Amino acid sequence: MKSDITPANGILNMIDRLLIPPANSCLTNLGRNAKKKLFLLAINKADITATFTASPITVFAPTNAAMTAAGYDSVSIANLSAAGITTLTNILKYHVVALRIFTNDLADGNLKTVQGTNVIISNGGTKVKGTTNTAPASVTVPNTINTTGVIHRTEKR
Repeated sequence: MKSDITPANGILNMIDRLLIPPANSCLTNLGRNAKKKLFLLAINKADITATFTASPITVFAPTNAAMTAAGYDSVSIANLSAAGITTLTNILKYHVVALRIFTNDLADGNLKTVQGTNVIISNGGTKVKGTTNTAPASVTVPNTINTTGVIHRTEKR
């Protein structure tokens, strides 16, 4: 492999394999990860799959443990009332930003979600906090690339 070859019109990096672009949407990739099954179950229950197939998006995807800690296990999601679904829909949309943003581009400060309010980014893009959360969540698996955007898995630590 050779890097930083400088032709007249830019920089060239030679690699030893073919790059394969992502083949699935954020929604499909959420379904392929067992640690995010409650998040996907909630998305389907709230009937907002279109939010997670729009492009471009950034998804801060909580783990099953985070969903359960927030009171959303599989039984409670299945048994939500209409009012509960409205609340859940707002929460889920609060985890989506209508831009594709990789962690190295996440600047500390406020970031507007598709729900309409901000999340707070800190620690150079490795922490995300809802305005009513007591503590930020860590971005533990950043930059899962999809055809429609990027997913950052978040966990409370």
